[in-house]
Amino acid sequence: MKNKLDICKSVLLALVLLPLCASCAKKAPVFSLPQDQRVGVVGFYQPVATVELLAGYLPDVVQPVDAGILARLDDDFERVLRDTTGRDYVGTEESYQCVKTVRENGAPSAFEFWLAVGRCLNVEVVLVPQLHAWQERLGGELGAEQPAAVVMDFFLLDVNNKLLLARSRFDETQKALSANLLDIGKWMSRGGKWVSAEDLALEGMARAAGELGL
Repeated sequence: MKNKLDICKSVLLALVLLPLCASCAKKAPVFSLPQDQRVGVVGFYQPVATVELLAGYLPDVVQPVDAGILARLDDDFERVLRDTTGRDYVGTEESYQCVKTVRENGAPSAFEFWLAVGRCLNVEVVLVPQLHAWQERLGGELGAEQPAAVVMDFFLLDVNNKLLLARSRFDETQKALSANLLDIGKWMSRGGKWVSAEDLALEGMARAAGELGL
């Protein structure tokens, strides 16, 4: 009974704080990519060494992610881009051979590597999604022993001018509402339940599509 009362108090307090949080939030400037730009999307990649990073840092312990998960994320990302942007892309299927070819030829840095992949795809801009950490939920939607967690980076590179146009980072571990009342918006948008790692990844993809101006 006490636990139920505590939860009710937390929800009521969060509802009071929610308008205040919304008024304090600042919208980040949105990068906008011209619609006539030819954009290629490569498959999700998990860096395992610092030299493979375009920016940021690796987790203290890199847990290899199953190739099946990366392939599923490729499909999810293509669907998110198709559903949320009005743009045609050179998709991940075309990128696989280019990645293989560039890897065989070698590149001095991760930046040059992905630029070379973009040139191979014959695109002006290449979108590179990188997965850094993946933790599955342990438990059910109503109670989780371990929450889902995902860390991803999305990079938009100008192939011809050799520039980093934009970056979107998603670093999310789901928290119980009682642990952070300011997250009530997230909790409600997730249906008031514990979500899967793939659900979190979909959130990050949708956010990236907006932040990268696609």
